[in-house]
Amino acid sequence: MSDIRSGPNWIHGLKENPILKLAEELGETLFDVPEVPPSIYDQAGSLLSKEDGRYCSGLMWEIIEEAFKYSDKESSSIPQNQSLLDFFKLRLRDKEIPDALAERVLQVCRSWGDYIGGDIDRQSLKYFWLEETIDGGKLFQWVSELSDPYSQHYSGNVFVASTYKAILDRIVNNTLPKAKIHLSTKVTSITSHPPTSKPSATSQITITTSTNQTFSFDAVVMTAPLGYLKRNTTTFHPPLPPRLLTAITNISYGALEK
Repeated sequence: MSDIRSGPNWIHGLKENPILKLAEELGETLFDVPEVPPSIYDQAGSLLSKEDGRYCSGLMWEIIEEAFKYSDKESSSIPQNQSLLDFFKLRLRDKEIPDALAERVLQVCRSWGDYIGGDIDRQSLKYFWLEETIDGGKLFQWVSELSDPYSQHYSGNVFVASTYKAILDRIVNNTLPKAKIHLSTKVTSITSHPPTSKPSATSQITITTSTNQTFSFDAVVMTAPLGYLKRNTTTFHPPLPPRLLTAITNISYGALEK
């Protein structure tokens, strides 16, 4: 494998993360990025004082944590069209924040969209609990209390300053000798066969390529861009469940999805 000098160098999610453990074992250079006071500008382009910036930023994270808890507990009763922006406005009213200050805090709250790649007025409050896996210092203060020795001394996400090369080399060296890799092979059909009557039998998956080659597996992991799924739902036999097809049809691209 050629040397890796670019690309993602972060380890996100430290709790029981095998990549963090592997990085420690390989002696990788890890950097725990310190939290620095935010520099926040208002809509007129004026820099807020450090005190105002800390207050607005702190209140934003406080409301986000409240939104996580509320969404997780009340998801089944939250209307489909209720947004995270609605929740921000409601909490600012509940906290009796003066209108001018509330408007300034709301402007700061919109920066949450930079984390998720979409405006908070389009972020679903009903499903907001799903975003809690985006962990970092403020949202996951419990990281420092974990019994996991590999994450105990980090405050949030970790930057791998020595790159992922050694990590990927270790993973590749353990898997490539046992793998058969087919490059430039286009899959045209994925067929799932029901299990036989034998107690030990499992469902078998048949993959058909554009050259009519077939491969059979006990299980298949497939990664495909959203655009491919939108254009090729007939690739799957039997068809995908209606709920999944509806999701594929209605979902759109964000700014952070990979």
